[in-house]
Amino acid sequence: MQTASLRLPCRTLARRKHTRLGAGAWFSTTRPREHDSTVRGPLRGSMGSDVGFFGKSSVFTHDPHWKGKAPERPDDRPTLLALEAEEHLRQQSLARQSRTAAHRSHLPGFPALPLPAIPPPTQDPQAYKAWPPLTPARLYGLYLQLAKNRLSVLVTLTSTTGLALSPLPLSLPLLLSLTTGTYLTSAAANTFNQIVESPLDAQTPRTRSRPLVARRLSSWHAAMFGLSCAILGGGILYYGCNPTTAALGLGNMVLYAGVYTPMKRFSVLNTWVGAVVGAIPPMMGWTATGAGIWPTREEPVKVFGLPTWLNGMMGIRQEEERVDDDDDDAVRVNGEVRKPIRMYPADASIIDYATGTVTPASEVPTPNPLVPWTLFMLLFSWQFPHFNSLSYLIRRAYALSCYRMLSVTNVRQNAIVSLRHSFLLLPFCSLVAPMTGAVTWTFALTSAVPNGVMLGRAWQFWRRMNDRTARRLFWVSLWQLPVVLVLTMVHKTDSTWAEALDMTRWLRRWTAQPQMKEVDKV
Repeated sequence: MQTASLRLPCRTLARRKHTRLGAGAWFSTTRPREHDSTVRGPLRGSMGSDVGFFGKSSVFTHDPHWKGKAPERPDDRPTLLALEAEEHLRQQSLARQSRTAAHRSHLPGFPALPLPAIPPPTQDPQAYKAWPPLTPARLYGLYLQLAKNRLSVLVTLTSTTGLALSPLPLSLPLLLSLTTGTYLTSAAANTFNQIVESPLDAQTPRTRSRPLVARRLSSWHAAMFGLSCAILGGGILYYGCNPTTAALGLGNMVLYAGVYTPMKRFSVLNTWVGAVVGAIPPMMGWTATGAGIWPTREEPVKVFGLPTWLNGMMGIRQEEERVDDDDDDAVRVNGEVRKPIRMYPADASIIDYATGTVTPASEVPTPNPLVPWTLFMLLFSWQFPHFNSLSYLIRRAYALSCYRMLSVTNVRQNAIVSLRHSFLLLPFCSLVAPMTGAVTWTFALTSAVPNGVMLGRAWQFWRRMNDRTARRLFWVSLWQLPVVLVLTMVHKTDSTWAEALDMTRWLRRWTAQPQMKEVDKV
């Protein structure tokens, strides 16, 4: 038995046109020579047992030019060695080129947003562990996760602000209908949101534990739960409140699940759409009492001027229409006699069938359509410092899920938007809200404290833009909104606690004392 040696003959032998060999035939020349009587032609003694009775081999099946038995030529053996040598040199050249390219190539980094490393699973992925059976208690907990219970409760509380600021009569059944219907529609919106985002939630460690991602509930089960909440919540708002409130609730659900959720993948304007979604619930509370959100002849837009004591301090004289106390249409509000525009006839009455009380229409002031829009702008501006600070903290997770957020695409603009809307909270609370007549001017002073703290945190976030300042702004936004909403109810114009805590009379008395002394001297 002899072994074929590797020789490098003239390259002209490798270019012979009559030679048709496969690309995989070069390695067979290194095998021991076996003289088989069944082998015919130029491959005799070179392929060994790979060649069969018909002179074919498995290595030649990849060659499209193979036509069967090779012709018997005495000079094909050197040609085979030449092809082998040429292929060997080509493989060495490709290996050197690949090593050089791998050495020179480098992946560009992401300086503004380093993607997080996905942590490995805590348990063995090969191990199988069945979920526990769905008992009523476990199913209730999964439903709360689908509804995002904390977020839905916050949305429900903001809707009660519009209900409390309405000057029209309230009742306990109306309050229960509003809160129940608002919570159910919010739960339906959050459920549909998780159904749409479940493939993306599986890519982020923060959202992997959600019921749909963990396969604890099927998408069909979640869809039926969301549809049930939408139908039940819309029906409660329709029959317990009015059709306008039901339309706002269901429309807000469609806006959140149908517009805001898919918009997060392709446009940064999704934050503005989400801010509109968060600002609609106070308007639902306002319309639940029967008040309108658009100005009409019966409910015109009314803008109240500065308080009397402030006009006196600024040297402004304001001529007011005198209304006699004996006038039947005159009402006394906070010690002042007013004659408001009526939305009902003077001899009409409003009957509350839940409590059986009868309220004369002359004692019911006309709602101002400017009030719900003031609440809308207040909630709209609050969304940006709250959400932008949160999105900055989880910007790596948003980038991993391919969400188009300002904190991912433009960090500087994200902080600027937060600062801008934090500043807009001051004129909305200290100027626009008292001018609507819904709250007293004392609200302008008390609301300036939480709004000023939030503005300071937003300024720090814009100057430094780090996780520490973003976290501070986020936690301030969590308590700032409830404090401001409670202050609106405390300083409501026609409320007993507002009269007890109102500082306007003390300021009026304090500004009137110097004038009395000057009169005494004269």
